[in-house]
Amino acid sequence: MTSCQEEVENPVAKEGSVTIGLSTVATRSTADEVNMGTTLQQIDNVVVVPMIGDAYQNPILFGNFTPTADAKVTKQTRTMSQAVTRFKVFGNVCEGYVTPATLSESSVFTGLTFTAPTWESGAPADGTYSKPHELYYYYDTNTTGFSASKTAWDTTEPTDWATGVKLLGDNKSVKITPVNYAVGVLAAAIQNGDVTTDFFTNEDCTEGQAKFDNTKITVSGITIAGQTQSFNADFAPSGTVNVYETAAVGTIATDDSKKVSNTARGNGNIYSVVAPTTAGTVTLNIEFTVAEGVWFKLASGKAVGNGAKLYLPVVLNKDLATSTGSATNIFEADKATFLNAKVMQWGLASETPVETTDVTIGVEFDVKWGEGLSFDVEI
Repeated sequence: MTSCQEEVENPVAKEGSVTIGLSTVATRSTADEVNMGTTLQQIDNVVVVPMIGDAYQNPILFGNFTPTADAKVTKQTRTMSQAVTRFKVFGNVCEGYVTPATLSESSVFTGLTFTAPTWESGAPADGTYSKPHELYYYYDTNTTGFSASKTAWDTTEPTDWATGVKLLGDNKSVKITPVNYAVGVLAAAIQNGDVTTDFFTNEDCTEGQAKFDNTKITVSGITIAGQTQSFNADFAPSGTVNVYETAAVGTIATDDSKKVSNTARGNGNIYSVVAPTTAGTVTLNIEFTVAEGVWFKLASGKAVGNGAKLYLPVVLNKDLATSTGSATNIFEADKATFLNAKVMQWGLASETPVETTDVTIGVEFDVKWGEGLSFDVEI
């Protein structure tokens, strides 16, 4: 609103009581925990930070908020400078993931760092894995501005919102919308397509021969390579880690009826929060657990089973996606990536996660002839 600055002679010196409302957009290792099920999850420790230009002011601690299908707005009233030009919003500022661990409304905000903690136990034993990031929310009004009204926001939300506002002035109400996810989510479903591998009831693989059914092997987790280690208060990434997440549903489908998709989000075995990436490929390892009292042979001839963990790699290539929706990258903020992986040969499983690396291969051609045999003959 260009008129705001004209009405406020010295905005830096003036303060007023302002009601700030946040509107979230929400539709962990379960479908519900990433808001893909029937229940929307509580947003922990919502923090709003007013700013004057690029200078942080004292944060406003909204506390926890549980959105519903009909109520996705939470609000608080505070006194603040009329010179405020911008707001940052953070949701799920969770203990163990964020430093500093505590914020105070009596102190100027100095920033946040969001870091994925490491697994102390439970992840694959051959490496160091981080947990997925929390389901962070983030919004900065710097580019688009915020909605503002000179009407007080008591029990009824104002209807005379001005949009694209970039100076608080003497407005009484502010609405920041939409506050979206700062991370993405991977939903993966596993199907069996192997009808030839034999499973046995003894380690020598001589007794109880049978083909696959969903009691023989279950899905137990996933590793995701090259994930972001930390985000700053602008959600700029730094560092890379390998992430491990446990499965929500262990049962492997024996046909294609349980594929996961945007219209069948509850069919997944695995739901993992993922950091956005622009990489052309992402390497995953689906982790499986062989049932107790069940064995089979790998392609090498080695018998494995009886509770063993096994891994099958999946390389996601964004150029080979079967559909893209509105996304241009494998993992994007505020977008879900859907993976349906069909196991075609259990014998190709590995006992440790398979690692890949990017390699640039150059080939130099030598067009000079080397000296070979020489012959002098008379004919």
